[in-house]
Amino acid sequence: MEILKYLMFSLLAMFTLVMLILSARSKKAFKYLFFNALIGIFVLLMLYYTKRYTGLNLGLNKITVGVSGVFGTVGVIGLLVFNLII
Repeated sequence: MEILKYLMFSLLAMFTLVMLILSARSKKAFKYLFFNALIGIFVLLMLYYTKRYTGLNLGLNKITVGVSGVFGTVGVIGLLVFNLII
């Protein structure tokens, strides 16, 4: 199980690096990253406040907010999948 955790964190680090490189090539990199983070945190908050109705339980902590801020909606979906695996 520890190997899966380290593999997941290394994949997240790799995707973060790729996302930063791709957004740096864009002419509107800051705007893209800002809106991506805003949408990801919004989706995370919506899941948090509707967990009673949906049954999807993602807590609000530094890791989940950081992943949703960096990866946006894809990060939140990845957290949900990771939560289902563990």
